[in-house]
Amino acid sequence: MKPKDVTRKHAYLIIAHNNVEFLKRELQLLDDSRNDIYLHLDCKMPNVTETELKGVLKQASLFFVDREDVKWGGYSIVRVTMSLLKAAYKRGPYSFYHLISGADLPLHSQDYIHDFFDAHEGFEFVAYDRPVMLEQVKKRVSRFYLFQDLYGRKHKKFPFVMFYVFERIFLKLQDLCKVDRFAKENIIVQKGPEWFSITNVLVKEILSKEEWIKKHFQFTRCADEVFVQTVLRNSDRKDYVYMNGLRDAKCSPCMRYIDWKRGKPYTWREEDYDELVASPYLFARKFDPNVDAVIIDRIIAHIEEEECKGM
Repeated sequence: MKPKDVTRKHAYLIIAHNNVEFLKRELQLLDDSRNDIYLHLDCKMPNVTETELKGVLKQASLFFVDREDVKWGGYSIVRVTMSLLKAAYKRGPYSFYHLISGADLPLHSQDYIHDFFDAHEGFEFVAYDRPVMLEQVKKRVSRFYLFQDLYGRKHKKFPFVMFYVFERIFLKLQDLCKVDRFAKENIIVQKGPEWFSITNVLVKEILSKEEWIKKHFQFTRCADEVFVQTVLRNSDRKDYVYMNGLRDAKCSPCMRYIDWKRGKPYTWREEDYDELVASPYLFARKFDPNVDAVIIDRIIAHIEEEECKGM
């Protein structure tokens, strides 16, 4: 199971769009000689400089990819993810590539996280929502959404509402014509959280299918939750997915603690501290210092205490 073309180093791929001071603290928790960090700064963060962020690191190397104005649900998120994977793969190979957001925190020290992945080397930590993708969800990628990268979440605001209305009409026409971008291929489409920890072997597979991914997922909705899962489900790596890719009562196979029951997703608060540190997860999202800064301080203190015990 162990891939042959890896080192023990890990690559962290971060997609950030706000909260630069929080991002600095996140970077500090990943600052380890065994890590390289690859960062996408959204165009919504124009005043943040690369020098400013590199200054918070002492051990890890920090690399940047070209900025893009990412829209919710748009293909722009796929482009950014591919840019991060390409940048890291070029400097790799790495044992694991971890995609996280600029609103995430690790829940453990880097020693703990590296020990975990050393013990599970060769697995793909990607989650599926369910064994078979729901048909109404599949329609997000089997039909054409022409303006998702234009309006993002602002489809009810002028002037975007006009594009949104036209798109709804166009979607109805596609239903009448039975449009299905996957109809002529024997492909199993899968969906799950966009965040992952994957091996160099799977990264190579994803990058080799860059044009196929663009052909099938450009002009779709929320392709970031589908393209990695679909490539994986139809590749030889499907047999190496941790927990078979399916959540059980205790844990999700992507090892991210994300609460969709209380929010979209829920923002963690101080009263959730015991739940977070007692969980089996390695990372959690999301955190926001404007909602609750205390939980961030407590998680960082927990990691620092764990580091001291390991010394």
